[in-house]
Amino acid sequence: MTSNSELKINKNTSASKTTKFLIIKEEVDEQILTSKILKKSITGHDLKKKGKNNNQLWWAIGGTIISIITWQISSETFISIYGSIILILISLFLYFDYIFQKEKISLRIFFSGNFISYVLENEISDIEDFFKNLY
Repeated sequence: MTSNSELKINKNTSASKTTKFLIIKEEVDEQILTSKILKKSITGHDLKKKGKNNNQLWWAIGGTIISIITWQISSETFISIYGSIILILISLFLYFDYIFQKEKISLRIFFSGNFISYVLENEISDIEDFFKNLY
């Protein structure tokens, strides 16, 4: 965070506040899109944890099951043993990727009956300091 009036939300999004507006700049396809929201229309914000993405876990479980099936069904010893070991190693990699994955925090800004949602890469204390006295 560079100052109390600027905030880097994630790698593509930043927010700044002026006397009348909350300005959100988002980079999409190498173009910077700017949104201005009147401070008077902002009614609140919400921070909550998002769950981990379970895709790696499901692929790890699927890979383990397929490696066991390959080991049991294959008639050739080379494919049976080494193919199963390779599948187990890939499954372990996916499982550890799931375990060490950070939980993400979602920021929702409420205004005029609508809301905008962003996934954060910043500390919660920085977010709270930025939104203090905003609305």
